[in-house]
Amino acid sequence: MTDRETLLQLLQDICPGVDFAHEQDLVRDGLLQSLDLVTAVAEMIDVFGVKLTAVDLVPENFRSVDTMLDMLRRKKR
Repeated sequence: MTDRETLLQLLQDICPGVDFAHEQDLVRDGLLQSLDLVTAVAEMIDVFGVKLTAVDLVPENFRSVDTMLDMLRRKKR
C-alpha cells in the first residue's frame, strides 16, 4: 500500500463519506473539524512514524491529501 493509499484510508476511517482524494481545502470547507484533525495527527504519528510539532499543525499542512503527504515526507527525512 502506498503512503497516499494509507493516508486516504486513515482519513476515511476518521470521516467516512468525505472525498479526500479530490477535495482541495479540507479545513476551509469544514470537512475536517478540530477533533478530526487531532485524531488524524495522532494516527499519522503512529502509522507513518513521524514526529509532528506545533509548528507543523497549521491549516496549510492539512488542506488536502497532497499537502498532508508533503508534510509527512518532509518529516520522514
